[in-house]
Amino acid sequence: MNEMKQTSTNLDTGTPQRNFLGAITLSVILTLLSAYFISVLVKQPQTTIVYVALAIFISMIVAAGAGIVLALRGRQMLSVKILFFAINLLGIATIGLFVGRAVTASISVLIVSIMTIAWQLPNNLKRSYSLYAAGFFASMWAINWMDPFWRI
Repeated sequence: MNEMKQTSTNLDTGTPQRNFLGAITLSVILTLLSAYFISVLVKQPQTTIVYVALAIFISMIVAAGAGIVLALRGRQMLSVKILFFAINLLGIATIGLFVGRAVTASISVLIVSIMTIAWQLPNNLKRSYSLYAAGFFASMWAINWMDPFWRI
């Protein structure tokens, strides 16, 4: 009885159910965002950049599928870590590929990252993942500032 109470109230690592639901939610967010950008890309003239972008967003859907599989197999923390990086890479890809998406994409990815760090990760990983999130956020704005020629 005491072990069950201790497991359900341990906020340091999160409960298994909360980690499971968090991993599934991150997978759904990643899938929906990737599907949206794929729908935007298929309307564009078919160039090499569009094909590369399609490959990136399809790989994000594969990462979301892997996150769901890992969550279902009881590896919720690994799933959350993979999805954290996938969502941040999705933000970098979005800003690197589309003109005018820096503000909305970077803030949205930062909010999802902060929620993931606060609610899904144990305390010993929060500092390092906060630095990762800050680095990804800075990278998004650096890419926007560079204004690459291949943007759609």
